[in-house]
Amino acid sequence: MNIASWDGNNVKMIANSKRDHMDSSRNFTGITKGFNPNIPYIAALKDIVEGLRAVLIDDHIDPHMTGAIIIQDRIPRDDSNDVFGGYEFKMRPDPFVERAAHWESISERLLAKLKIYAQGAKKLL
Repeated sequence: MNIASWDGNNVKMIANSKRDHMDSSRNFTGITKGFNPNIPYIAALKDIVEGLRAVLIDDHIDPHMTGAIIIQDRIPRDDSNDVFGGYEFKMRPDPFVERAAHWESISERLLAKLKIYAQGAKKLL
């Protein structure tokens, strides 16, 4: 994975690429593995960006706030015996919109995480 797809003129393609990269810690780790290992303190920076991503994307009690992809649920219909037509599809809420509604609590958790990282940075430097 690389973040070159985060640049360009097509806003929709950029947004979709970012959603894909940010959706899971596994996908995001694919980006951080590309960090130049020869840069001083790069391991600490990798830990910081992965930790901040976790606070923003993963660490939520409400499952509608987790991840970055808008998921479509397949819900079986009780009134249908048709194997292929017996479902209705419902879009889950956009997790970015859900998190925006809870910006205050997320901001508090981000600030707490940044304070921890600042203390660690003081020890490194």
